[in-house]
Amino acid sequence: MFFYRTTFLTALAVFLSSTVFGQGTELPIVTNSISDVSVQATANNMTIDLSQHFGVNGVTGQVVQYETSLGSFNIEMLADDAPANVANFLSYVDLNAYDDSIFHRLIADPVDFIIQGGGYYVNGDTVPIASPVVNEFKLSNTRGTLAMAKLPGLPDSATSQWFINLANNGQSPANLDTQSGGFTVFAKVIGSGMDVVDLLADVPVFDGGTTPTDDFSNIPLINYSIADGDPTEENFLKVLSVKRIPIHPSSVIPGVLTFSAGVNNSIVSTEIDGSDLYLDFDPNQTGSAIVTVTATDTNGNTTSTNINVQTLTSAPVFTGQPLGRVVKAGASVTLQATAAGTGAISYQWKKDGVDLVGGTSSTLPLTNFQATDAGSYTVVATNAEGSATSTAAVLSLVTGESRIAAISTRGAIGTGADILIAGVVLSSGNPQDMLFTGVGPSMDGIVSGFLDDSQITVFQGPNPIHTNNNWGQAGNAGIIPATAASIGAASIDYVNQTKDAVVLNAFSSGVYTAHVSGIGSKTGIGLAEVFEAGVSPGPGDVSILGISTRGAVGAGDSVLIGGLVITGTAPINLVIGGGGPELANRGVDNADILANPQLTLYQAGNPTPMTSNDDWGDNPTAPSIASAFTEIGATPYANGSKDAAIFVTLNPGIYTVHISGVDGLTGVAIVEIFIVP
Repeated sequence: MFFYRTTFLTALAVFLSSTVFGQGTELPIVTNSISDVSVQATANNMTIDLSQHFGVNGVTGQVVQYETSLGSFNIEMLADDAPANVANFLSYVDLNAYDDSIFHRLIADPVDFIIQGGGYYVNGDTVPIASPVVNEFKLSNTRGTLAMAKLPGLPDSATSQWFINLANNGQSPANLDTQSGGFTVFAKVIGSGMDVVDLLADVPVFDGGTTPTDDFSNIPLINYSIADGDPTEENFLKVLSVKRIPIHPSSVIPGVLTFSAGVNNSIVSTEIDGSDLYLDFDPNQTGSAIVTVTATDTNGNTTSTNINVQTLTSAPVFTGQPLGRVVKAGASVTLQATAAGTGAISYQWKKDGVDLVGGTSSTLPLTNFQATDAGSYTVVATNAEGSATSTAAVLSLVTGESRIAAISTRGAIGTGADILIAGVVLSSGNPQDMLFTGVGPSMDGIVSGFLDDSQITVFQGPNPIHTNNNWGQAGNAGIIPATAASIGAASIDYVNQTKDAVVLNAFSSGVYTAHVSGIGSKTGIGLAEVFEAGVSPGPGDVSILGISTRGAVGAGDSVLIGGLVITGTAPINLVIGGGGPELANRGVDNADILANPQLTLYQAGNPTPMTSNDDWGDNPTAPSIASAFTEIGATPYANGSKDAAIFVTLNPGIYTVHISGVDGLTGVAIVEIFIVP
């Protein structure tokens, strides 16, 4: 189906009103000034929603963005004037029907007329069409408007094809407002987008058709001459994508506008996330600053506004709180706290409300911990403006032993970086039997989309040391079901399922990872599990000191779930991390990473979360969490990163850690759990 230019001379019985659009007026504007900020230097970060202060002049309808071979431009839907045609066009957009299509018709010589697309793909296939849409001519075909193409003499024949008016084509000589009931204008190019359209219109045109009315008789081609023979894909003028976009961006969806901010004084720093501006005040500085916020549209047009910021002197505020824990007799532990405020700050630690001699720094080391050291610890921070007292950190003497006896991770198992990886750190000691499982088929009836044929490979460092496809083919398959039953490893249906994967072997001290994937690149939901499988493992046997599981995070059943079983008679301290951005430091491609993970801890049988964390640095005990990572020989997550982390003391029991994406984000993430002495 194609746009035609045959003059239609029959007069209209009723002349419909037309509108001439002012091109280039839809530019970024400040819609509402931002109030000046005056806070104490120790104030919490401030968030300003820039969508409440910036907009695009005169644009109220849905915006759609074209990405083409020569740049991007935006159009605004005119639903009040052509509702059926707007709905028709957007139905193709929402199906991605215009992606990788071409501009197949350009008439701009000797005078500007139209450029047309929506009919053909780069590979020569036609865009699949839906039922024709009713004609709704109302607005004039002026420069920069988009109208639906149709068949000669058939007003209601438009389907997928559209054209952009390069000139005012409503009246003579083009007469598009009077031909065949008028061509329905349903959108207009906004801002300076016509600069890009005009670049498209400057592309040379060739006759690729066989008749004067052929759709390819005026086809624009880039870097092409007739001597080249048939054009290649690179020669076509492409419509790379056509998609809806909002005026204002979010953290995951780009908009017409993008925001940036700068500041002229270090008393405050800025960060932009979508449409949110974060102001982070330096607690140790006071003074004035000017924050300049700039909104930029798709084609580089800008507008700016200033925010006057003043920070004032303040009494101390704790930016890092001390962290309580259980401590074994004879062990060493260090409490720490950080406070911010104007000028010099002094510290005084207290135990059960009584000053501790020598406890006058931000850290408090305690060696050879005994029952008399157990209690509630606080620290008072003081400067010239006043004092503040930290939250209490309760230290308890613990007797008895506990250990992590099992781990499990459920997630979406894909290919490449998206396989499921479970890792364990085993302490020094006597070798102990460990059971590694890659569960897929036994998930049938538990989740939809389960992995129907799994395999597992156990690595020590970079070297594979054990592998299994179907558990029944393992050399020690005869003892696997009974061993699993004796330790409560009930995830695999050993009676009815044979395509789950199992490794049962003795393991000594070291670091091991189990890679669970699908046979033949199969994908689906599955489990990676590790169990202590020795008979009554004791203090002299190797034990699990830390675990990590890596996998793809999706939505619903596809969130990443790490489980652990704590056995014994005493509570243990754990630092738990949910890493996303951190994986960039571990060789995972940025494009695959979950950019903003959220960590939630549950106790088995209780749907109410015990605790959760989004950005670990926002946790009031973040400095102590960083110290805990360092204490067990792990690298803390980067300051200000979007990774998640918590420190908890847990009693023996079963727990799960859920990693999901903030605002529906997906990608690869890691769960890390380490015992902290």
